[in-house]
Amino acid sequence: AQGMAGMKTGSLGPKRQIHDRTYYTQLLRKKSQELVDEVAMLNKEINDIQQDNTLYMNLEKRYDSLVKTVRSLEGDLADFNLATDKQ
Repeated sequence: AQGMAGMKTGSLGPKRQIHDRTYYTQLLRKKSQELVDEVAMLNKEINDIQQDNTLYMNLEKRYDSLVKTVRSLEGDLADFNLATDKQ
């Protein structure tokens, strides 16, 4: 009965490393800082989008106002053109 006696038990790849408490503490600090940085970046992006939306709303109001002015001036021009055509 040969069974498992013929199998070799050589190592496959790097040995298992055992890390101490400071390793995991540093790892957690690193990951925590990455999360803080990501949240800061997202908050900046949110702020930028809000500013863009505010600017867009202001420009849209200005556009509407200018369109009304143009329509009014076009009406005045049409009136003047009619008046000059009658002369």
